[in-house]
Amino acid sequence: MLRNGIPEKTWSKLLYSDFWEKPVSEWGGVENWELYYNKKNPTKKTVQSSHNSLRLELEALIKYGDKRTKAWKKAYAMSNELKTKILSINVHVVPHLSHLKDQTWSELNQLIINMIP
Repeated sequence: MLRNGIPEKTWSKLLYSDFWEKPVSEWGGVENWELYYNKKNPTKKTVQSSHNSLRLELEALIKYGDKRTKAWKKAYAMSNELKTKILSINVHVVPHLSHLKDQTWSELNQLIINMIP
């Protein structure tokens, strides 16, 4: 059974289900999540905390979601956007990051660790 394009088994893995209950067309992107997260967690207003929470939410949506749904496709797109944003913030490399979006999170973490002097 799907609710908003998300399988029932996935909902129990989401900490911020009220964000995902909105129509997929209203999810927006990483910036929308950051606004939502800052309102929801006024004491944790760090970019790192927001991005880490979003990463966990997206991993659950992608892992347990149905690839045929708009919700899964949007979660996958948001995950790629988040990877690009994290790389641009942490590595200060903005141009030509799109090829890195297909890397796993652990591969990206290792790349960042290797680039730190």
